[in-house]
Formats: sequence, C-alpha cells, structure tokens
Amino acid sequence: MDQSNACLTSIQGLVIGVNSWQADILTIILPVVITIVIASIFLKIVRTTLSRLAAGKAISKLVIERAYKTISIIIYTFTIVVILYIVTKIHELIYLIIGIILIVIAANWELFANFVAYYLLTGAYGLKSGDTIHLIQYRLKGRITDISPLYTKILTMLGDIVYIPNRCLIASPLSKSTYEYTIICLEITITLPNFEPEILETVEKEIRTTLTKKFKSAIHSRGITVSLKETTASEARYEVCTPIVGVEGREEVASMLIRQLAQSLLKYKPTIKVKSG
Repeated sequence: MDQSNACLTSIQGLVIGVNSWQADILTIILPVVITIVIASIFLKIVRTTLSRLAAGKAISKLVIERAYKTISIIIYTFTIVVILYIVTKIHELIYLIIGIILIVIAANWELFANFVAYYLLTGAYGLKSGDTIHLIQYRLKGRITDISPLYTKILTMLGDIVYIPNRCLIASPLSKSTYEYTIICLEITITLPNFEPEILETVEKEIRTTLTKKFKSAIHSRGITVSLKETTASEARYEVCTPIVGVEGREEVASMLIRQLAQSLLKYKPTIKVKSG
C-alpha cells in the first residue's frame, strides 16, 4: 500500500512538473513570437512607405536603400535584445537597447535632422512648393519647386536648380516673399525670312516656352499673355506681358527676360524693348 502511494505521488509530481515546464515554455515562446511578428509588420510598413517616396521621386533610390538598411539593423538588433531579455530576464539588456539606439542616431544624425527639419519647414514655417524664399546667409533667392523629407529643391532666378538639406534651411535665416507682383510688358519685333502663319505660331510658342521654363521662380506662368499686334511682309510685332513675383528686383528680372528672349529668338533678329512695368 505504501509503495502504491509512493508511486502515485511520484506520478503526480511528474505531471505537475511537466505542466509547469510547458507553462514556462509557453510564457517564453508566446512573447518571442509576438515580438518577431511586430518587428516583421513594422519593417513591411517601413518598406512600403519608402517605396512610395521612391515612386514619387521624393527621395533617390540610393538614399531609400540606405535608410531601409539602417532601420532594418535597428529593428533586428532591438528584436534580438528583446528576445534575450524575455529568455534571460537580465535588466541590463534594457540599457543595451538604449545605448544601441543612441549610437545609431548619432551615426545617422544628419539623416534624422533632415527628417525633423522637414516637418518644421512644412509645419511651423508653412513652406510649400511655389513659395519664393531668400536665404540671407547664402545670398540665394529662388522659388521652391519641391520639399522632400531630406532636401529642398530651389529654382533660382537664373534658372539653376539647387538642392539644400532641410537642416541647413532651419539653421540659417531665411525670408519668405509675399505674392505681390507687378506686370512687365515687352514689345518684340522680329524679322520674317518669309511670311508664313506657321512661323508666327512657332515664335509665339518659343516666347512662352522661354518664359515658363527659364523663369519659373520669377513669374506666374498662368498670367502670361502673348499678343500679335502687327505683321508685314518682313516683320511681326508682339506684345508680351508677364506678372513678376515680388516688387523688388523688377529691373534685374526685366533685363534677364530681354536677354533670354533675344537669345531664344536669335535667328529672327529680334528687337526687344520694355513698354511698361
């Protein structure tokens, strides 16, 4: 009888031990699986977001790949450390996680700074595509054509494209021009090699193309008017009126307009003068 009770007690102890062991394993495996699933979902969201930025050409593919690799390393490292903490319950691993995050941020500080500056520029500063800004420190003035999470694309009054990191815009004084504008009207007389309607249309198209493509930062393209005022057997006279953004620098813009139009219409031997503005 005593032997039977002893055996029964041993079996019950074994069953309790097995149940306890299974419970411990479940307590470890479940959080590990959840951690891995969350990390995988987060990486998928990051990849989708970066792919959209690449498709919209907001960020170059090279920067996209670099950003994804950096974020992946952070997530993988974080996941491994969390799993180790779940298994070992060593609290020092929490400090290791914090240290790793700080090291990664320090190593990619410029990248993070540009992201933060992007939200300041579009939020607190209220900048958007089409705004004309003046970077006082760099003596640069132009119109914003694009603001991406990493850099701002500016078209200068001379037609140059400048890419400026967002953090540099935040760190330097800048002024935002108002949308006040004045109208400048030019009189353009060209010489016709032979009188054909197609030539008149070609000249008008050339004038509009020059103004809209070369002076995006200085004029409102929708307000441009090109009127054919007079034609003879050898000449044609146009009146071109365009709104100039901002009231300052009007004479300089007018001079650049005349020079650029004269170059574009060189084969027609143009005579250009300012009528008003």
